[in-house]
Amino acid sequence: MDLIQEIFQAIVLGLVQGITEFLPISGTAHLLVVTKAFGWTDLVGQNGLLMPSNLAASLLFCSC
Repeated sequence: MDLIQEIFQAIVLGLVQGITEFLPISGTAHLLVVTKAFGWTDLVGQNGLLMPSNLAASLLFCSC
């Protein structure tokens, strides 16, 4: 997979994670549904990177 594809996937998954973060449903489930819907490989490592970055963004947003 080339770099542009990986960046695109990271952006899409980041948007999905950010949009669904405050819903009372697992954000990880949304990421799995999106990866399956687009036929992407399981991005467990990328998912692990999205969680801390999403937490940091949420803390930054809520602290303002």
